[in-house]
Amino acid sequence: MATSRKAITPIISIILLLLMTVVASAGVYFWMNSVQTDLQSSVEGNIVDSFNDKNTQFTIVSTSCNSTADTIKVILMNTGSVDIPSGSLILSVSNSNGAILESIINSSFAGLSQSTSSQYTFTLTTADLIVSTLYTIKITEPSGKSMSDSCTTFG
Repeated sequence: MATSRKAITPIISIILLLLMTVVASAGVYFWMNSVQTDLQSSVEGNIVDSFNDKNTQFTIVSTSCNSTADTIKVILMNTGSVDIPSGSLILSVSNSNGAILESIINSSFAGLSQSTSSQYTFTLTTADLIVSTLYTIKITEPSGKSMSDSCTTFG
């Protein structure tokens, strides 16, 4: 009794192996291309963020505290090489013991261009400024950098 076995011919098996190799290679190519693109975008974003953080600088030109109106006027100047972005500008007022009396958020801060200055007025709502008292004023800009100054109230 003769058994007949059916198998694929050598030509068809070679064609199948080549097809599987091409499909596998294409899959690896597209996967690696995707990984490379994501990695490149991530590195590029980190470099830009790092550059902006290192080059964002500002200085407090002057500070004035008015006890009659409970207001603090601050003039800020962008001394860095990039614009300060818009966002929240935070002012903290501390007494001579270092206790924070009030923090005020200016959420309409429109940013500050390079080499420009601007005046901002903050009105205290929960604390009262006392005449001839020294206060420490701390300004924090949207990217998180802070600077402090002091003022003695008048009024």
